[in-house]
Amino acid sequence: MRALGLIEIMGLATAFTALDTMLKTANLNYLGCKKKLGNGLVTVIVEGDPSSINYALSNAKTIIDNENKIITADSILNPHQEILDLLDKTESDNKNPDNNNLNKKLNYNNLNNSKDHKALGLIEIYGFVATLIAADTALKAADIHILKMDKTKGNRSNTPGLIMFLQFTGTVADVKLGIETAGKRASDITGVISSSVIADPVI
Repeated sequence: MRALGLIEIMGLATAFTALDTMLKTANLNYLGCKKKLGNGLVTVIVEGDPSSINYALSNAKTIIDNENKIITADSILNPHQEILDLLDKTESDNKNPDNNNLNKKLNYNNLNNSKDHKALGLIEIYGFVATLIAADTALKAADIHILKMDKTKGNRSNTPGLIMFLQFTGTVADVKLGIETAGKRASDITGVISSSVIADPVI
């Protein structure tokens, strides 16, 4: 069984310490480091078997004395292919900032002309890792697809100063299920600002 380990943390130096600890703790593959999230936030991503991932994350949290620097440390079991594709795109964007797939424009004409995609699901979530986990949960629960993921800033005393805006497409019933599932999962991690489902979008 494949698993992703994700740790969202304040500061690049602290992130490198967490990564070094995880790689020394277990036999893991280093997949990447997202350094352009803003507000000093960095997300480190590793891959391995579930037990090794959980053990490594636990050790990283123990090594880092200031727990306030850790926003989210969690794992995704058997990540959905669209999550892996999204991570590949964001990694490509870091290397090619002019080719910004993370903020790509939507083609609403194609969306409206599709018989299978008649709804747009929108949800705003605190933090990058929480958004990935919520999106993975939604994709596994409903027949939906990710259209777009944007980042913006937010302020809340007990959550990261980062808001992710996630958009799904699918049938009305599937999008409703996906948004509900994503919202519940994100609420358990950092929190949700707002969400909605738009049938037959014309915006």
